[in-house]
Order: sequence, then C-alpha cells, then structure tokens
Amino acid sequence: MASRKQEINRLTDALRELRMLYDKYFAGQLRLEPRREREGFAEKMRELKKLRDLPTEERFRLQSLQASFVSYSSYWNRLNRQIDEGTFKRDVRRATRMGGTEKVKPVKTQSGYVFSEKSSAQGLPWIDQIHAEFVERRKTCGESTKISKAALDKLLRKEAAAIRKSSRCGEVSFKVQIKDGRTVLKAKPL
Repeated sequence: MASRKQEINRLTDALRELRMLYDKYFAGQLRLEPRREREGFAEKMRELKKLRDLPTEERFRLQSLQASFVSYSSYWNRLNRQIDEGTFKRDVRRATRMGGTEKVKPVKTQSGYVFSEKSSAQGLPWIDQIHAEFVERRKTCGESTKISKAALDKLLRKEAAAIRKSSRCGEVSFKVQIKDGRTVLKAKPL
C-alpha cells in the first residue's frame, strides 16, 4: 500500500487533471461534463479525510486540497448554471456569429442603471437618479457628498468604456452599493 504522502500527491495530480478536463469542457472540446471524475475525486478525498492520525504537514496539505476543490466546484457549478440559463459567454458569442445580424443578449439578473453605446452618444437619462442615490448612500455612511453630476458622469463613461473594451460587451450596468461601510459603484458587463 502506498504511503499517505504519495496518496496526497496523487490526489493533487488528480485535481490538476480534473481542472484540465473542466477547462476542456467549458472550452467546448469535451461534449460531456466530467462528472464521474469529479465524483471519484470527491470519494478519494472523503477516504483520506477519515484518517485521523495524519502528521501536521499532511493534514495541512489535505485541507488545502479540500479548500481548492470546494473553490473549483463552486466555480464549475456557476459556469454550468450560466450554460443552463443561456448566459455563458462562449455560447452567446457563438449564437451571435451563427445568427448573423440578430444579437443574442444574456438574461439580465440585476436591475441597475444601464449604460449602452446609444446612451453614451446622448446624455445619460438616469444621471440625476444615480447621482441622488450615490449622494444619499454616502450621506448615510458618513462620507463626503461633494461630487458633482459632471464628475460622476465622466467617471461612469470612463469606467463603462474600459469594461466594454475588456469584456467586448455593448452594455454596462451600474449599481450603487455599500461595501465594508463605504459607498461604491458596482459595474457589470451585460
């Protein structure tokens, strides 16, 4: 029987291979999700977690491996959910190419202030509302409320242009949120 250290090394290699299989699946190179491999890995992990007399080093490596697997699993589940909803970027791009001029838009899941290429040429119709909401949230957090609409407009346009360029999308949604006691503008490509 192999030593526990070798078993953990094999498990590390198995996770690396599982990641590669999922990368191929999400890239479209594999037709079926590697569920059996994932379940097999989870079973091996459970077996090793049952061992109680592990040295500290091996226990630490096993816990790190477990944390990585949980992180990857949540990421894979999220991408699978996007595929099911029809919002996975690869599928949306492919549908756009295949469909010709008709543009397929992903499902919008959050409301917010939408900045599109059309609204950038015109004035932003919602600049008054987002400015009022931004100032009100800053006031509730005890932050300075000295920001003009023109400065906010300039900031939103700059951020939207950067996001549209990096994610190659037509629209960007902005939302005012409070994070860690500070008011922030959350931008999301649509």
